[in-house]
Amino acid sequence: MMKRVIFSVMCSALLLSSCATYTGQGAYVGASVGSLLGSALGGYSGGWSGHHAGQIVGMATGAAVGAAIGAAEDKKVEERMQQYPASRSRRAASRKQRRQAAKSEAGLDGVYENGAVREPNPATTDSGYDATNSGDDRVDFGISGPSK
Repeated sequence: MMKRVIFSVMCSALLLSSCATYTGQGAYVGASVGSLLGSALGGYSGGWSGHHAGQIVGMATGAAVGAAIGAAEDKKVEERMQQYPASRSRRAASRKQRRQAAKSEAGLDGVYENGAVREPNPATTDSGYDATNSGDDRVDFGISGPSK
């Protein structure tokens, strides 16, 4: 008996965790819930044999409703997947535009444009940048050395 329960639990876990569509999952969950509710209602209204008839009707109805809900969700997912490339390119263009705006505000627009080095904006030349490439570029952090 215990082996059968463990086997049933393992099969259910495999079935519920596998890759599937929302339609299939909806039909499975709908059938499970529908058979449970149908069995309870059938037993309440039709006596001992009503359990079986109610379970069958509830399972079929629940599977149909669950599959319809799942199909609608599958359609939404497919639409999102089709819209993703366009959305991605719009976001990339927006990022590029923001970067260009930030560079132009900082005075760095076109410093390295098409492989050619241009002089930076004159407003930002007080950084210690040596355009002659003599190797003596220095950055002053305003920290004095040790006092003697």
